[in-house]
Amino acid sequence: MRPKSSKAGPELQCNRLDPPILYRLDTRGAIHVHAFSGADLLLAMLMRWSRKMPHPATEWPALDALAVLVRGRASWKRLYEIEGLTEW
Repeated sequence: MRPKSSKAGPELQCNRLDPPILYRLDTRGAIHVHAFSGADLLLAMLMRWSRKMPHPATEWPALDALAVLVRGRASWKRLYEIEGLTEW
């Protein structure tokens, strides 16, 4: 886990989210299938918005693992294709 930031905001929230996400991952780093939900997609969208911040959400290991898993889903790839998105 990254050191706690002295400022409130996205970095502080990532410090709070990283440990609980880690516990949802199995030994291979995959999220438990029964645990995947719309909340994971919402979190991935919020993490995507942080990509140009000084410390994007993907700097936290568990959040990065979740981002990798969500980006690998067929629905996410299809969204990028439909919207013409190229970043992250």
